[in-house]
Amino acid sequence: MKSAAQLGIAAKKLGVKSTAKTHKGRKILENKAAKIIENLKRSVIIKGRKSSEMINSLLHNLQTMRGTGNSQLLMRKSHDIAAMDDASLIEKLANNYDCSLFAVGSHQKKRPNNLVLGRNFDGHVLDMFEFGVDGYRGPLDFKPPADFTQDLKPILVF
Repeated sequence: MKSAAQLGIAAKKLGVKSTAKTHKGRKILENKAAKIIENLKRSVIIKGRKSSEMINSLLHNLQTMRGTGNSQLLMRKSHDIAAMDDASLIEKLANNYDCSLFAVGSHQKKRPNNLVLGRNFDGHVLDMFEFGVDGYRGPLDFKPPADFTQDLKPILVF
């Protein structure tokens, strides 16, 4: 039987996985392979083209609620992302950081204070939801409860 290269067919189209030649490459493939106990769902939080102060504080608070180990915050520079138009940059960033969840915050004249939340699977965007944020108040605006722990799960009220 001839190999895929001899037939002139790309091995990826046939579902053939290449084996790594180095130890580092094998470790990377092992980490991406299916496991009995899967890793936690990580998230990438991205600042869009332009962003208002409200959206910036919302993205920082989302990252704080998720925990620094469970999320990757990309806020140093603005990324040229139009999430609903082209998701290729989101897929690339999520694949680079091994994240299955994403959040993109932006502010435009037509869509002020816009937040896009979504999921990835196998390097592709599964679904996205677009929210208009109005009247956002952060956790510092509320009186803290007496028994507050860092691992509490956030709730969204619509």
